[in-house]
Amino acid sequence: MRQGKDSFAGLVYLFAAAAMTILLGLSGCSSQPAGEMSSSQTGEVTFAVEWEPPPDGVPVVSSSALARSSPRPSAIDVCVDYGIDTVTMQVLLATEVLVEQSFPCGSHSGTLAGVPAGDNLLLRLRGGSAGTVSWNGQSETFALAAGTTYDAGMITMVYTGSDDVAPTVVDVAPRDSTVNVLESSPVSVRFSEPMAINTVIDNGAIQVLEEGGGPVAGLVSYDSAERKAVFDPVNPLPSGKRFSVLVSSDIQDMAGNPIGSAFSSAFFTRFRGEWGLPVQIENTGGDTGNGNPPYIGVDFSENGDAFVVSQKNVNQTIFVYGSRYSETSNIWSPTTVLSPTTLYHSFAPKVAADDAGNAIAVWEQIDLSSNERRVLASRYSLAGSAWSAAEFIDVGQGSGTNPSISMYNMGNALVSYFSSDIFVSRYLSNTGEWQPGLDPLGCSGTYSDISTTQNGEYLIACISGGSVVAVGSVGTGTIGSATGSSKVSAAVDDNGNAVVVWDSSDNTVNTVWSSFYTTLTGFWSEPTIIHQGVEAAAPSVAISSAGEIVAVWGGGTNFSGLIQESIYASHSTVAGKTWSSPVLLWDISGKAGFVGRPELAMDPDGNAIAVWIWRDDIPLQYSVLASRYDSAAKAWSSSPTRINGPNDLGVIYDMDVSMNDNGDAVAVWFEAEDTGGQIEYFVHVNFRYK
Repeated sequence: MRQGKDSFAGLVYLFAAAAMTILLGLSGCSSQPAGEMSSSQTGEVTFAVEWEPPPDGVPVVSSSALARSSPRPSAIDVCVDYGIDTVTMQVLLATEVLVEQSFPCGSHSGTLAGVPAGDNLLLRLRGGSAGTVSWNGQSETFALAAGTTYDAGMITMVYTGSDDVAPTVVDVAPRDSTVNVLESSPVSVRFSEPMAINTVIDNGAIQVLEEGGGPVAGLVSYDSAERKAVFDPVNPLPSGKRFSVLVSSDIQDMAGNPIGSAFSSAFFTRFRGEWGLPVQIENTGGDTGNGNPPYIGVDFSENGDAFVVSQKNVNQTIFVYGSRYSETSNIWSPTTVLSPTTLYHSFAPKVAADDAGNAIAVWEQIDLSSNERRVLASRYSLAGSAWSAAEFIDVGQGSGTNPSISMYNMGNALVSYFSSDIFVSRYLSNTGEWQPGLDPLGCSGTYSDISTTQNGEYLIACISGGSVVAVGSVGTGTIGSATGSSKVSAAVDDNGNAVVVWDSSDNTVNTVWSSFYTTLTGFWSEPTIIHQGVEAAAPSVAISSAGEIVAVWGGGTNFSGLIQESIYASHSTVAGKTWSSPVLLWDISGKAGFVGRPELAMDPDGNAIAVWIWRDDIPLQYSVLASRYDSAAKAWSSSPTRINGPNDLGVIYDMDVSMNDNGDAVAVWFEAEDTGGQIEYFVHVNFRYK
């Protein structure tokens, strides 16, 4: 183990006055390379040597008054005062010594000829007395072409004489059990102390093995400053596979101590074209409290980062949390409390992300002392790698509920909320400020949904006085009637074309309706029935940049009050404005169980993902089911996929899904677990990469 430096650490080796008059260069020493090789097959290596002062407590062997003085002076002769009689230089290829030459300790620069040309060579210096090595130095690996000279630079000789502690692996990336690792990602291993490079880069010292297969072809490099070895695969790893990382017990530190035992970890590459492995991304726990179900939301950025916001009750206070997934590190950040921590309940969070990887979370807050309800927001800045302090965005009204958010180009955002009417507040990224909330034209209903174009044109659909009303800069007007409605959903494409879907009920028949708006006509179409029946409820709609439209519906609530209904879907286009016959994604017929309302996401090409909760009563088990719509085939997957773990037996509550511009998807949900008699809620997530 490398010892700490004393007060004069970092000083370059200084000779005593008598020794400073003569500098012996290695160019004057004969070199004897292994075997007879011509100059056309060899090259030269030049270098210089500095000696790092030994740590306090290392005894001197010189009888000079200079060396015996205390405290130890800065000008010492390491060779004389610490009894170093020779220094051995070796050029190695992995663990094979190609050239070895001994030279007097007083020599501290020179040139070694006759070094076999090649790649991944290493210069190692070892100093000692009477055959005991107590000083070591090494260069980085290098390539040497025949007939050329390589300058290895300054080689620092470090005292390792008292090091008898085995090095350890302190970190590995990807971390053990990591999923969704990019197929081209390198594997890095960090050690507790500087290592002997030649033992690290030796063939087989660090291996990556595919499960059921052999070692992966790759190259190992070592960064001395970071104490980190990096394995770069020659070819991208296969998708959806498990790989083991093995670190040999033969790897040594600079003093020659091997690591205590072999090290191993494992990771999974991304599953392509199918859902991967679900993971729990946080473990803070919490109960619903006060009869409130836990709410959760997710959004997926084009750069591959994902954001989750969630609501949980901890010690009878309801908080909003935020968490971020980093595409580059494959790691979810620890959950961060976004909401104020005292005297408030915070709930119903939503989140939206821009293409660059910034995000904004919004939620509703109730003051426990005054019962006042407000809308707050927190922004995640990719540049600052942190969430901002929560701020009120309903400043013009002083109250607000039921926020809904959409982000558009350059990190700007729009939030709609209810405060005796529907208002909209805009975030401008160039100023970092929220504009005061404005009433776009008037809608007194509390149910609303907002959608934006990339240029910031927006559509808000709401239920107001038994009617569906569109407000904003796209297609303002009354669309149709909505008696007994439970949900309205709006979507607008980048050309300003839009669609709104909603449900209605007369206590005997439920109906899912739609209306289209096109820039060509400049008005909303007459309401069209998509589906009518007992199971027609809670619709969601999405529209692509190419004008592809998908709607899903069925089920009732998305938490504990599940309803025994089926899940349906239909598709249309802006140009056609005609819905396909409803398709059953999940048929409740003959099943004993309940479903929750579906959530929907779409990519720019018109491919879509629908997710919903299924509670199977025989035997009792909850599932998160997902089905994919293929825009090219105009068809849904033949059967839904269970995307939570096969052994996950907890109660599943709210869930959400998002797709990014790359066509990748992420789904998130709450799962309740009995932790010693207390029901706690944990966030789970799964990815589907295109």
